[in-house]
Amino acid sequence: MKMRKASIVVTISIVALVSAATGFASATFTHESMVSGTGLVMVDNEMNTAPGNFSENLKITLHVHGCGEYDSGQLAKQEIVKKYGKLVSETITLEEDVTMTHKPMTLKSGSLILINEETAPMWKEDLCIMNYQIGTAMRELYTTVDYIQKNTKSNVTCLEPKCVDEKGDPKIKEKCVHGVGVVELDILSTVSGASHVGVLIEGSKKGAETIRVSEDYLGNFTIQKMLKTKEDKKKECKKDTKQWLECPSGDP
Repeated sequence: MKMRKASIVVTISIVALVSAATGFASATFTHESMVSGTGLVMVDNEMNTAPGNFSENLKITLHVHGCGEYDSGQLAKQEIVKKYGKLVSETITLEEDVTMTHKPMTLKSGSLILINEETAPMWKEDLCIMNYQIGTAMRELYTTVDYIQKNTKSNVTCLEPKCVDEKGDPKIKEKCVHGVGVVELDILSTVSGASHVGVLIEGSKKGAETIRVSEDYLGNFTIQKMLKTKEDKKKECKKDTKQWLECPSGDP
């Protein structure tokens, strides 16, 4: 079987900036990727701002698996800003423009057959974005896909609450300014296969749900979704001590 030569262009930049005058420190990770080719693809990406500390964590995971033609452009960015050692803001964004077409094929490594035309996996892509600080998760999931062309933009952000000087005396903080937590997921996809879009938002009682959205489609569909949740973060915030949030699924 004749295969198209794969082309890969990856740009990764890590930038840390510190300003002694203002006390601001910024850590930024940027990953720009363009991949095009035919064959077996296995991609696992995960970005966390506070792994292990669930109450303060922002998290985005992306998993792609399949065999066939693959043409993908991605831009991922994570930024954490602190002032005098205290968290000011944190954000993770992931944008993806991808086309995947399933193509059964046989791939060998020497005399070893890695996959054959009967076992070549169909495409699967799973994107989950989570903001533990405001108890919100969103998911975009495709399985057993013959063909998909999609553009996705996702964002999780937290701006911390703070006390500020309102009357000109820097020693007195007269006003409390609320912070804000945001989760956004914009989807435009044309797909032949199984599709799932889910949203899970925590209620006032820890671990209780106020909103659960679960949409499943099987067949040929064009899907357009613009999902966003935004919540104030008060100065005094209760902290979770365990991980309750999950990627929303269609399971009962």
